[in-house]
Amino acid sequence: MSSNESAQEEDAISTSPFLHYTSGTIVPPCVTHIRVDETVEVLEENAFKELLDLLAVELPHALRCIGKMAFYCCVNLKTVNFPPQLIEIPEDAFQSCRNLEDVVLPAKLEIIGARAFFECESITELNCPETLKVIGKGAFVHCRSLVSMNLPDSLEALGDRTFVDCESLKTINVPSGINKIQRGTFAHCHSLAHVEMSEGLEVVGEGAFWFCISLTRVRIPTTVNVIETSAFLYCTSLESVEVSYGIYYVGPMAFQMCENLVNIALPPSLNDVSKTAFDGCEKLMDLVSSDSEKLFSKLRERFDGLSLHRLCYDHQNPFIVSDAIDQDNGFAESENTKTVDTLGMLPYHILSLSTKLDLGLFKKLLMKDQCSNKLALVSETDKFGKCPMDYLCGSNEANAIHVVRDILALVTADRIGILGLERWKMEVNQGIEHIVYGDVPSARRKRIYQVYRNLLSNERLEATSLLELVVWKAEIESLTLQSAPLNGEERRACRIKSGVGIVIPNVMAFISDAIDELSFKSEDYD
Repeated sequence: MSSNESAQEEDAISTSPFLHYTSGTIVPPCVTHIRVDETVEVLEENAFKELLDLLAVELPHALRCIGKMAFYCCVNLKTVNFPPQLIEIPEDAFQSCRNLEDVVLPAKLEIIGARAFFECESITELNCPETLKVIGKGAFVHCRSLVSMNLPDSLEALGDRTFVDCESLKTINVPSGINKIQRGTFAHCHSLAHVEMSEGLEVVGEGAFWFCISLTRVRIPTTVNVIETSAFLYCTSLESVEVSYGIYYVGPMAFQMCENLVNIALPPSLNDVSKTAFDGCEKLMDLVSSDSEKLFSKLRERFDGLSLHRLCYDHQNPFIVSDAIDQDNGFAESENTKTVDTLGMLPYHILSLSTKLDLGLFKKLLMKDQCSNKLALVSETDKFGKCPMDYLCGSNEANAIHVVRDILALVTADRIGILGLERWKMEVNQGIEHIVYGDVPSARRKRIYQVYRNLLSNERLEATSLLELVVWKAEIESLTLQSAPLNGEERRACRIKSGVGIVIPNVMAFISDAIDELSFKSEDYD
């Protein structure tokens, strides 16, 4: 190397913001950038602890190990690159790195230690590699900006209080390798709206979903046998819980203060329910009395003799349910889609509250329904004052919009087809297409209500037109018998009299009832 090139390299090093670090280097507290030497394979414990001005770190490709608390309380650290060979991020490694963002976990990572990313408030998304096996206690506590994180199928251990106060987390999956959701794992995840728990889970631990105020529906896998104390305490938006037959214990305050809980069935296998399990579940308690024993008894017997309801609720195998509906297996002779259970719910209500919306099952029920008036979806209310479409409008399931659209198209097709009016069909279909993913539940309700209202209004219009023609024809025939045939002016006058004088004042009030009494509406748009 020439002396000129050497001088240029020295100038570049001297002007670089990065401090060159090797093992044993004394790091000044005001350093903002660090580049770790390629020869370093192990980064010592506390290596960069409490470097408050540190903004960025470049780790070498050959690094195999990071020590505990290596970046503890580096509150302004924004970026760090993880070397591909790294298999563990140890406990407290990045605790209180509040500005750390854009974290890309290494492809061979197996362990995330206890409190490793505690209070990393700026991380918004994490993609875990398929090699990850362990997430330690409190690893992501107070990661308040974390919106999404996948838990891979390889995961075998999930520590307690792992995601406490991850208030932006919206959805999470619990893989089949986890047999217990530990104490407080998802407590205070205020935005958590969707949880997928896999078969293989056996215990929902103490306070596991405590104060998850956006959670609306939960399906408990068939392998779960215990729901521990306060598991769903203060899940104030929770409406539906699908409980499997294998469960035998529900602990104290398990669903306490779930004030909107309306859909739950306790299986016969459940022989131990705490008296405080449903305290504060006002909508449930109001159905029976304040006596919890009577409530439990009612919920256990909710589907006795109602095999269609039982199948709709316990539809973990939709093929069995579908076949049973096809063949009427086990149905009481009098049972049909108009029969209600102890909560006043039709099978349609139960399917609408499901955590696995299945359009095929809706279609099976609609085919089974022999009633010509298919307004049950918007007019039949349960003991909570809600119709099936109310529950569908509030569904967080990914396919909810598709189910709503397809059901509306299905239940309106026959009624439009009988009259064969294409202009009606176009108008109704356009209304259905205006139901979109961006709609909030109240907007969905409004659009669905308008579809039904338009349908009924058009039917009323057609009915009055047909009645008017019949009355007009009868009037013309009556007048012709009394005198000579009517001229054009007389015929027009006769038609006006038939409509305005007879049909409108005497018939309209009765055929308006179906619209006026339609229950699917709210003060938002009445």
